[in-house]
Amino acid sequence: MRGVPGVNTLSFAALYIEAWSRSRGTAPDIRLGPATGFLMGIPGDFWLVSAWHVFSGRRSDNGGHMRSDCLRPDYLRVRFAGQDGDSFRPIDRDYELYPADDEAQRQPLFRSHSDRRFLR
Repeated sequence: MRGVPGVNTLSFAALYIEAWSRSRGTAPDIRLGPATGFLMGIPGDFWLVSAWHVFSGRRSDNGGHMRSDCLRPDYLRVRFAGQDGDSFRPIDRDYELYPADDEAQRQPLFRSHSDRRFLR
């Protein structure tokens, strides 16, 4: 995750995240739920850290689907705190969890311990 221009340092605390499943037709994308995370790294090269189930849509105890419809996140929407003069405004950025051209294999763009991955 390379730097996001105009992001205030308040974003280096807990970040609001939404997990989304991409619609494969004309229907709107489906919001799977909220989460939190934080950034770690060096200026210009930050990593988003959150719980594995946020990225995978699977339970950490048995690997099963978290939702009865078996939807999993295709991308995460992360809300940063942007500063505009003396006021703050939200900056929402979407981060893909899988390459767009890799629909069948779903090789993740994130890393994790024991090959459970963090988004970069």
